[in-house]
Amino acid sequence: MLFSYSIPRALSSLSVNWRASLNSMLIIAASLSVLGTGVLLYVNVIHFSRIWLSNTTVSLFLGGGIPAVHRDRIVTQVRDDPHVVRAWLVSPREGMEVLGAKLGSDHGLLAGVDIESLPYTVDFEVAAGDREHIHALAAKFIALDGVDEVVYGERALENVRLFFQIAQGVGMFFIALILLSSFMIVSNAIRLSLHTRQDEIGILAAVGATHGVIRSSFIIEGMLLSFAGYLLAIGIIWLGFQIIVAALSWNEATMIVKERAIFFSLDVLLVSMGASMLVGAVGSHVSVSGLLRRIEG
Repeated sequence: MLFSYSIPRALSSLSVNWRASLNSMLIIAASLSVLGTGVLLYVNVIHFSRIWLSNTTVSLFLGGGIPAVHRDRIVTQVRDDPHVVRAWLVSPREGMEVLGAKLGSDHGLLAGVDIESLPYTVDFEVAAGDREHIHALAAKFIALDGVDEVVYGERALENVRLFFQIAQGVGMFFIALILLSSFMIVSNAIRLSLHTRQDEIGILAAVGATHGVIRSSFIIEGMLLSFAGYLLAIGIIWLGFQIIVAALSWNEATMIVKERAIFFSLDVLLVSMGASMLVGAVGSHVSVSGLLRRIEG
């Protein structure tokens, strides 16, 4: 019955009401495109945060006017810690050169910076297995005389962790909102199809067709609408992703983003496709069940 009636009848209904079907599909695609773009952006932010945190370098910013002997003493104290792999002193000029190289063609942004006003830094690395000691090392070295500030990836991530938590909460709200809107779009489209096929439904009910048989073509119709909208949305998101990534060639920093940006994995695409089609099926089921109850009444 599924292949002999339900699927062919669903395709026929979509073709007959193609304007309404196209309108519903475009609205679903637009909603999912907005949702998917936001999720993809969030996924890449998390991805680059993890890459950034794989860097075990910690920087100690030294106070101004510290004698060279004192700076060397701090470097020695850092090197002597058993968790430190290596440590080195970075002068303001060396720091500017490194930053200028990272900026590439935008190095002119540093033209007005007074090198003499910049601090010396002591950079050091810890072994990958000793990352859990970074917080303790930071607390230890910030207490050294002459150290003004400690900068490291985990600390920076803590400062934005609240932002990620808020973003997750807001994201879940919008996911629920867009799924609800998709549900209502499919439900309304199926109601239109029901209106044009009331005589057919009455005949099927009169000849003894079960509710499952009657529902099946409408459910498949809703799933096909959601599926088409989903495919169009993924195409829009992928195209936008390719355009943005292709444009990221301004300097070394953006080239890193270009090379390491990620798209949705196949597993995520399949799961999200299944969720979209499930929403379409539920929306269709609700609509057709309401009509069948009225017919029975």
